[in-house]
Amino acid sequence: MMHANWAHVVRGAAALAAAMGIGRFAYTPILPLMTAQANITPQLAGNLATANYVGYLAGALAGIASNRLARSAMALRVSLVVLVATLAAMPLASNAFGWLGLRAVAGFTSAVVFVIAVNSMLDHLGDHSPHLPGWGFGGVGVGIALSAVLVLAQPGAAGQGFRLDLDLALLVSDPALEARPDGNQHADKHAGKGDGGYDFARAHQILSSRPRSASIWWAMS
Repeated sequence: MMHANWAHVVRGAAALAAAMGIGRFAYTPILPLMTAQANITPQLAGNLATANYVGYLAGALAGIASNRLARSAMALRVSLVVLVATLAAMPLASNAFGWLGLRAVAGFTSAVVFVIAVNSMLDHLGDHSPHLPGWGFGGVGVGIALSAVLVLAQPGAAGQGFRLDLDLALLVSDPALEARPDGNQHADKHAGKGDGGYDFARAHQILSSRPRSASIWWAMS
């Protein structure tokens, strides 16, 4: 049983590393290279970040509004594939409109993966030790750190930075593809939930059940 629990932790952490740590935040260490090599102005850099935030908000709202989407293993897989594709396409785009569109799509898909991955972890780990979901959420930080280290270790063209992050995203996405929420368990416990797909009350109960889990809950809030 413990082995199975840690398998769910690894899958959830991998999904969050790919979606959040790489899909959303890989842009940050590459931005100085884009500014120097692609003549990205501060205004355009801000617009790219805004496009990503708007996409992320739309994806999060979609996951909250649609229980079917928020618990779909297929949506998780498709979103991961599309997210990786946006990383591959960034160095191929040659104008601001292409970059803006790609960053918006990356934001949307990263939010969808986040909602589904969190539901999967809470479904499978919610009745076990509260520290297990915390390890899963650590995937976000691991993804951010690894993507930054890769860019710093291989200074060069911005396109090379995106290719390195693409390779990393492909690597961590492999176990993430196996993550899936437990729909039967969700249906049994649905009486205490709202109509939306993300169970905030359940997440709060699990992650705040012990003092050491409080920081995790605040990070989600």
